[in-house]
Amino acid sequence: MDYSWVPFSGGAHMCIGLHFANMQIKLVLFDLLKNYSWQVAEAMRCRCSSRLFLNLKMICR
Repeated sequence: MDYSWVPFSGGAHMCIGLHFANMQIKLVLFDLLKNYSWQVAEAMRCRCSSRLFLNLKMICR
């Protein structure tokens, strides 16, 4: 594939900060997950069921 017209994405003209930015994002997420206690808000809890398949309503169009 010719990467010469795709800026910052791949090939010889790939952004030199791409790997550094990915590493920074991973480190920040790791730090947040490690140092803080996370809870799901009561209004956001989902109802879990033990069914293996979804019951989808079939709509004729």
